Amino acid sequence: LIDQKDNQKPQLLKVVTSILCSIGLLIFTVIMQIFAFYNSNPLIIASIYTIMVVTCVLGAIHVFLYFKQIKEKVQLWLFVAVACLTIVLLIIFAVLGPIEKQTFNFSVEPMFLPYEDKMQVLYITEKPETTQALVGTTKLCGGDSLQMVNCSHKSIIHHIVMKPNQSFIINKKKFDVKLPTRPRKFMLISDVHGNQVYHSILPPDYDVALMPGDFSAWGHLEGFISSFKEPLHKPIVFAYGNHDTMKPQLIEQLFQRKLQFYQQIGDVGVIFLTVLKNGSSLLQNDYIDEAMAFMKKTVKEIKVDHIIIQLHCIVYAVTGLANTYIYKNFAIRFQDTMDEINDNRIRAVLYGHEHSASVFIKDKVLYAVTSPGGGKPNRDHWFEELHGPLNSSEIFGGEYHQDTYQFEYHMGELELDVENKMTKFKIIRIKDNRIMSSYE
Repeated sequence: LIDQKDNQKPQLLKVVTSILCSIGLLIFTVIMQIFAFYNSNPLIIASIYTIMVVTCVLGAIHVFLYFKQIKEKVQLWLFVAVACLTIVLLIIFAVLGPIEKQTFNFSVEPMFLPYEDKMQVLYITEKPETTQALVGTTKLCGGDSLQMVNCSHKSIIHHIVMKPNQSFIINKKKFDVKLPTRPRKFMLISDVHGNQVYHSILPPDYDVALMPGDFSAWGHLEGFISSFKEPLHKPIVFAYGNHDTMKPQLIEQLFQRKLQFYQQIGDVGVIFLTVLKNGSSLLQNDYIDEAMAFMKKTVKEIKVDHIIIQLHCIVYAVTGLANTYIYKNFAIRFQDTMDEINDNRIRAVLYGHEHSASVFIKDKVLYAVTSPGGGKPNRDHWFEELHGPLNSSEIFGGEYHQDTYQFEYHMGELELDVENKMTKFKIIRIKDNRIMSSYE
């Protein structure tokens, strides 16, 4: 335009115009960053800093070439080069920007569930949404099924499956939860029933949360949401509780797992058993048969150093249903199966269902329930706490009993001390973070 208006071709005006254009491009990219996308994508941020450097260098080169009286064609090609870089930047914004721009309200922030050799990310939105996550430069769509491929599908429950130990961006937030290769500290949290009292005392240094069921009182989504209002930001492994199975379609949509399943986390294998279904506390033989057969088969096949068994049904306990006929029979059946398996890799059997805290130790295997994590505490008024062996004719497995507590909220801490070949456990009272008992 300057050439067309003035045949004298004033070099200074051209330099000033070119520099102003470069500065304009810089301002434009910064405005896009701040007002349009406001993202945390490292690729876009790196691109912006690159274009800032290029425009500054270009301006300096223009001034240098003006004083050296270099041919205008050289300056022209330099300006073309920075224009091309800007176009590349705009393409990056066009591809990745919409993902960064997408905003919605979480009911439950991303939860991290080990899934076979991958990581399952579960999150819940306040209303049906189409959601996307950015893993590096790859776009993943969230949907109500692990097999969902239609990115235009709206849902409240969202799942994304990715390789473990990858950071990702969703809803303008960056998440980075690692799957440990040697998990050693586990938090046992059970029977939350939509009341997240446990969250206030969770230590920062645990590896995995073990949660054996009953996240809501009646199997509703609202109860599950209330159980995880405050995010854990740690890997979580679930088991189905009897209250969860009151709405079987919902809980299957949330967990995307079979009722009996196995999950390996580093050198630790966790076996999940379900013997209570359909919202009932009644045990049925066919359910027990299925769970015991799965446990025997899985222990025989897996190649790990340590095994934890998790279920939502008491094996040994003092309070509530523990001493009814059907639960005694289940404990006998379970113990017979353990004796048949006879595998010293099994370090602990952890369970929920009974709203009290008990520890039994038999054949160097820890049996523990530390509950409730939010549900109503048990109140068998004939005792508040018990210690040491009990009469086995009154309490099944009483000779293996260590301690029992009730009337309060509890959770447990399991530690695998590999160097000293010990299994450590603590019963923790939630209201004051007090260690009630510890075991080695």
